Amino acid sequence: MSIGMLLFVVGFIILALIDLQGRFMFLLLALALLGIGLAVMGPATTTAALSKVPDDKKGIASGVFYGLAFLAFSLGVAISTVLLSSVASLRFKHLLNLTNIHLNPSQLNSLKLIYTGTHNPNIFLSQYGHVAKLVPLVNDAKLAFMSGFHAVMLFCAFVSLIGFIVALVVNNQ
Repeated sequence: MSIGMLLFVVGFIILALIDLQGRFMFLLLALALLGIGLAVMGPATTTAALSKVPDDKKGIASGVFYGLAFLAFSLGVAISTVLLSSVASLRFKHLLNLTNIHLNPSQLNSLKLIYTGTHNPNIFLSQYGHVAKLVPLVNDAKLAFMSGFHAVMLFCAFVSLIGFIVALVVNNQ
């Protein structure tokens, strides 16, 4: 179990270091480490959680275990979404203040969709044209998204590190 968590930590750190021109091999390595970590950790966690439960209670214990696991996954997705959106928003507002460019609400809303990762930058540029002032803002929106992505990956690495430490403590008892 602890090896799986350690693979998670390393995989998330590699993802946190990827930039906009991220190399495919780094992405592949990070995703492979996360997949192997999950494959190692999943069965070990289930076995550890259910090993002390009497046979007649294993069904209930398994249901509770997986219910809590899905709740934790959902909570992780929610926290990650809020973190990405918040960091990206703060970063983009900072970059926008540096440019002194004033945008209409529609343009600002479209850029928000880019830095939260829900809108294709090419669609934005096709809607508003390749106006000289907008192209750098699209790049700023991409940088803001990457800042949020990096924050999420570092958060995931931190949570995985805590899991690694807990797994080491539990394994030594």
